[in-house]
Amino acid sequence: MMSIPFKHGITPDRWTKVTDVMLEKNPGVPRLHRLRVIQLIEADLNQCLLILFTRPMVHTSDQYSLIHQSQWSMRNQNCTSAILSKTINLEYSRITKSPMGWIKNDAKGCFDCIIPSIAVINYRRYGAPTNGCHALAKICNGLKHTIKTSHGISTLTYQATPGEYHAGAGQGSCLAPLIWSTISTQILEITEEVPHRVTVLHANILDSVSSQSEAYVDDTSFMVNLIHRANRDPTEDSKVIADQITKVSQRAEKTLYASGGALELSKCACYSLTWKWDSIGVAHLQTNIDTPANILLSSGGNLSDTVRIPRLGPGQALKALGCYIAPNGSLATQVHVLLKKTEQFKYVMSSPSVSKVDAYILYRVLFFPATSFPLGVSQISNKDLKKIESKYMTPTK
Repeated sequence: MMSIPFKHGITPDRWTKVTDVMLEKNPGVPRLHRLRVIQLIEADLNQCLLILFTRPMVHTSDQYSLIHQSQWSMRNQNCTSAILSKTINLEYSRITKSPMGWIKNDAKGCFDCIIPSIAVINYRRYGAPTNGCHALAKICNGLKHTIKTSHGISTLTYQATPGEYHAGAGQGSCLAPLIWSTISTQILEITEEVPHRVTVLHANILDSVSSQSEAYVDDTSFMVNLIHRANRDPTEDSKVIADQITKVSQRAEKTLYASGGALELSKCACYSLTWKWDSIGVAHLQTNIDTPANILLSSGGNLSDTVRIPRLGPGQALKALGCYIAPNGSLATQVHVLLKKTEQFKYVMSSPSVSKVDAYILYRVLFFPATSFPLGVSQISNKDLKKIESKYMTPTK
């Protein structure tokens, strides 16, 4: 019964009603640009999106390898793969002393900026039926939004006027993540037309493996490196890396803009790893002061004004999918974050209102996954691990 509307391209009226719930990205800071909009749609519509669209499209994308290999948000993959790939590239740079650049792009609410017509085209491209796409297009263009707050659900609604559209794929639906993955695939493929990437050489057979991007849903990073050459000025290396990163990231930004999205340039960050050899043949990682170079990007249709992307030092850790990675290999920030989590856990456990059952559930469901997740992609020493463990294993008084 639920599939009848999609077979005949019709839309029940109740399927065009959606309730928007806004969650604070920063608890206690309810700023408009820091609210995450979750759209609550009808349960049977969401079930249809899963059974009739998402599952078949995922099988089609697996069968024909339609999703970009650098987009890790697919079946049999997880976000640690993206983090591990970054870690290996950085480790390769530190071992071979080859110059490398890395930029992390921060997209503004990717799910809220998807253009419905582009989404429907991708439905067809990934095997969705024609009539089903027509029905989804009617639903997207006819959505009537209400807003839920602590005071209840609003009585007034808002919707797109005829001839216009409201962007967004409905974050919270079963179809939204896959749609973004398809759009991300197109962005990554177009960006790869810029011939700058990371090339890792095999130690024995000299085969090479190249990659340019690592993405998990909307978390995307681009990396490039240069072949190591003796007696090369690290300042020139840094300028070449900055130029290559600028070309790659600017292409990604313009492609994202064409799909309806945008980059939050002030929240993007970049690194540059260059090396200088001393008189006895020891390589030293250069600081930002030693190798000045800027990455300037324009935003949207404004091509005249540019924004300087913040450049972090090699020892400054950047949060990536829940892990803290520093290009120089330092794990101090990651250890500090884990210690803070264990202290918070111990503080909660010391409360007399927390029973043993509650403590066990909190440990298994929240604490253990949060603290063990970064361990698979980091090289924390045994000494630091014991220090972290002792924080919450010590009996409370």
